[in-house]
Amino acid sequence: MKKIFVALTLGVTFAMLSCKNDAESVKSTNTTDTIKIDSTTVDTHTAQTSIDYEGTYEGVLPCIKSDCKEIELKLQLMPDGVFVYSTKRLGIDQEELMTTGTFHFENDGNTIVLDQIANVPNAFFISEGKIYQLDKDQKKIEGPDAEKYILLKK
Repeated sequence: MKKIFVALTLGVTFAMLSCKNDAESVKSTNTTDTIKIDSTTVDTHTAQTSIDYEGTYEGVLPCIKSDCKEIELKLQLMPDGVFVYSTKRLGIDQEELMTTGTFHFENDGNTIVLDQIANVPNAFFISEGKIYQLDKDQKKIEGPDAEKYILLKK
């Protein structure tokens, strides 16, 4: 009987020591880790990345010079930053005057600039299905005639 008691005591002691080691290993786990979350949300949606801007845009804009009343303007934006820009002074020109070249996006990702166009506003704000001709300072034209500076996608 004494042998059984000694064996049982050793078994219980061994079991207790095993549990104690498990408990100590659990205690040594670090549970104070923190996760920092940046609350800044960056909207990366721009015309350059989110709108199918390639295509042909047309409109009749007021003439900026005093030699005509209106100009028929067509702007074709093609892949790889290539454009075809054609104008026709209504009531004066028999044929369109065409210019080709390259365009680039400004840092805002919504404004394009036609690099080879000079002496007239050469920047456009791209929106879904239309573009707005901007003034010489690349600002949106406002006022009662603002809608006259919109080209619609065909």
